[in-house]
Amino acid sequence: MRYLILLLTLFLNLTAVGCDCGWGGDFLKLSNETAIIFQFEVLGHEKLDRERDEILIAKVLKIYKGELENDTVRLRGDDGHYCAPYVSQFEVGEKYMVQIMRTDWKDLWLSNCGEFDLAIKGDTINPESSEFRHLRQTTKISLTSFEQMLRDTLGTEANFRVIEHETEKETQFDKTFVLLGLLGLIVVGWIYKRKQRHHNNH
Repeated sequence: MRYLILLLTLFLNLTAVGCDCGWGGDFLKLSNETAIIFQFEVLGHEKLDRERDEILIAKVLKIYKGELENDTVRLRGDDGHYCAPYVSQFEVGEKYMVQIMRTDWKDLWLSNCGEFDLAIKGDTINPESSEFRHLRQTTKISLTSFEQMLRDTLGTEANFRVIEHETEKETQFDKTFVLLGLLGLIVVGWIYKRKQRHHNNH
């Protein structure tokens, strides 16, 4: 009976602790260890089987390292038991840069065990304050400058490319269509004026 109580106590302590990991370093330091790095815009959040949102729906904007099969991905966050941030900290409509340790799991997991994500405000990397702020982290810097630093750090592993979405393709087509329409109207107007001038001369 004594051993059973001991085992139950250990189990309860383990489940209560949840996450226990050290600080892996700042974003650039971690970039050589992660499987994929990309920039995304938050589309929304979803629940799995708990009250708290656990899934982040993200539209991929740029890939810096690795590959993704889809331009919209689901990122798994914490439900109270894992070393991952709560997805609610990623605001809908805002942009972020993130790196993922492994892509061979069912879900792409976010992580709190280092600086795995950075907030992007306009054209600036604007890191959020963190409980680990006393440790080395990225400071506020222009997005262009940070992307160059990331490219230099990754070396041959760098795979920088912008993801073109269907809506963007349609928008570009619409612009072309409008320009052609305007050009057509100008040509028709020019022909009409020529005919009018010719009619007046006769």
